[in-house]
Parts: sequence; C-alpha cells; structure tokens
Amino acid sequence: MFFLAFILLILLVAVALVIAVQNFAVLFSSVHLTFLSWHLPGIPILVLCLLGIFLGGLLLYVVSSISAHRDARELKKLRARVAELEEEKAQATKTPSGPLPPNFAPPVVPLPGFAPSSPPGPTGSLGQWQPPNSLQNVPPSASGNNLPMPPRQFPPLPPTGAPQPPFPHQ
Repeated sequence: MFFLAFILLILLVAVALVIAVQNFAVLFSSVHLTFLSWHLPGIPILVLCLLGIFLGGLLLYVVSSISAHRDARELKKLRARVAELEEEKAQATKTPSGPLPPNFAPPVVPLPGFAPSSPPGPTGSLGQWQPPNSLQNVPPSASGNNLPMPPRQFPPLPPTGAPQPPFPHQ
C-alpha cells in the first residue's frame, strides 16, 4: 500500500513539473481571485501553487501527528497490559493451584497381562500386584507365542512370453 501511494505521489509531482515547465511564462503573470466577498489582488500563479503545496504539507503534518499521538497512547496501554499478563503468568508458575487432598489417589491405568488383586490407593500398594500365570487375556499378536499366519493369496502369474501391462488391472 505504501509503494502504491508513493508511486501516485511521484506521478502527481511529475505532472505538476510538466505543467510548470510548459507554462513557465504564465507562472509569473498575476491573477485576480475572488473568494466569497474577498477580492484578492493580482497574485502570481507560482505563489498560489507554492501556497497550496505548503497548506497540503501542513494538513498532512497535523493529521499524521494526531494519528501518531493516538498510536502512542494505545502502545502505552498495550505495554501495561503485557506487563500485567506476564506478572500473572509468573505468579501462576511459582505457586501451585493448591495442596492435594489427604485422600488423593492417582488414577489407575491397567497394564495388559497384569490383574491387580486390590485397587491401589492410600491403603493399598503396588507390591500387591501379581502377574497372571498365563496370558489368556492378551491377544495373540501381543503374546509372542509365534502363532502361524494364514497363507497369503497371490494372483496367478501370466504365461511367460505374454506382454505384461505396466500396471495390473484389478
């Protein structure tokens, strides 16, 4: 967007320069202007053009300074908010959410192949777990007992010497 505005500004300056060069003799001639009921005496066109450029620059300065002041206020508020949030984050990481209740028991995640004799908790311990004698509850793929796999079915091979397609049809 900035480059588009910059190119537009360059084009406007180039057009003004071409007009000024082609009408150089006219720039110093006087023009009588009337604004409402106020009659301006003979003023050269060059002075009027320079006055317009000056007023345009002054207007641009006022608008941009107001915008910069507004942005500075917003930046100040946002920096204060960031500092506040960082402080809250630091407080949250330093202190835990609260002490654990005295009867807190961690969740039990059963392991395949092990059957607990009693649920662990504040009164039970993990030493009471006994592995089962056989792995009857475990699926054959995880048991490691090397069960034979069913035979794999392959498509029939074409006779030798026949042209084969690059991709078989299904």
